[in-house]
Amino acid sequence: MSRVSGAIRAARASKTTRNAGWLLAGELLGLASQLVMFILVTNTFENDVYGMFVGVVSLALFVGPFSSFGAGYLVVQRVVGRGEDLIPAILRSWITVIGGAVLFGGALVALRGIVLPQTTTTLLLEVMCAELLFNQLVQANRFIGQAIGKLWLAPIMTSTSGIMRVAFAYWYLKVRANPTIVGWGFFYALSVAFGAAIGMTIIWIMAGDHIRARFPSRKDLGEGLTFSINVSSAMLKADADKWLLVRMNHEAANGVYSAGYRILGIAIVPNVALGEATYARFFAASGPKEALALAKKLSMASLVINSVSGFAMLIGASYITELLGPSYGEATQVLRWIAFVPLLSAWQTFAGNALTGVGHHRIRLYQTMSSAILNIVLNLALIPSMSWRGSALATIITEVWLVVLHWRTLFRLASREPVSPGAMVDATT
Repeated sequence: MSRVSGAIRAARASKTTRNAGWLLAGELLGLASQLVMFILVTNTFENDVYGMFVGVVSLALFVGPFSSFGAGYLVVQRVVGRGEDLIPAILRSWITVIGGAVLFGGALVALRGIVLPQTTTTLLLEVMCAELLFNQLVQANRFIGQAIGKLWLAPIMTSTSGIMRVAFAYWYLKVRANPTIVGWGFFYALSVAFGAAIGMTIIWIMAGDHIRARFPSRKDLGEGLTFSINVSSAMLKADADKWLLVRMNHEAANGVYSAGYRILGIAIVPNVALGEATYARFFAASGPKEALALAKKLSMASLVINSVSGFAMLIGASYITELLGPSYGEATQVLRWIAFVPLLSAWQTFAGNALTGVGHHRIRLYQTMSSAILNIVLNLALIPSMSWRGSALATIITEVWLVVLHWRTLFRLASREPVSPGAMVDATT
């Protein structure tokens, strides 16, 4: 009992625990609001309409990080990893996000007939504003909060967006007559905009008049591009299947597949909170061995959390999906196929963060790109004959592939790390 009480006191005193608690609370509130919104949407629109909408969102999700040129990641790398000043980077990150959203969003709208002809220009423009502009501003603000140790900023933005999204969803989908998916797209974008505006306002108040316009240099864009490609590759690996299902005219299948993934978001929340709370610590690690030890510790925590959630999904899948409406019954099978994907995703995230923190981000980038390419190839091969089951199988194979690559590399780097003279003396005494 003394050991248990001591562990509890240590956990309460731990900064990591407090930060993870802030983030977990915000993510849970955000998830709750998303689930309410999700149920309202699925009970309003048939699975093919919802599947088309998710296909557009998925396209924006893996383009969004690329369009932001890693603005948020650069703030953490330079402030935490290199000790540079924060203030000059703030507005530069915002300007980078805005410029990238205009450039890439405009290109996607112009190429709509090629990338996703099933949707309308209006809906595509609404989703691009939501994900490429407002959501990327939210992500940049989250990293700014990490760099200055104000992790409570993330749950405030998440909660604001979530509350507004539920309010808009109830009013438009239940109170208003004859709602359309294009009309919902406008309020979807507006809810994300509220979260971005709240975050920017708080940062501006904290920084005061010290913020000055800083435009990104070629060096900024070049360094940020490696982070963008890595995150975009991860998004491509996670969401390309939903876009490809729509692109191959499997809108209804994508509806039930995306519904299953949305419910699985419950299991992903602890991973997101733990990953964000410890991301900066990897940059402060003394070398691969320390980063490996931290990644192991976090992976053991995720093993316990995601094992419980995975078995819960297997047992309760049929009860959970009853809330979605009659056309989403097949989402039960989807949940059972992908129940343990969050565990694989957590393992590759922690190992990947360790690689980035100790200066081997390019290795992580190349490995993540290889997994994204593998995912697309498998989806193209499996979707025509297996529909959403092909996407689920491709996701599982790809996640295992990336886990093996990241951990194998991290162990190799740790084994090659030279032993310091001090450590040698300690070992002999």
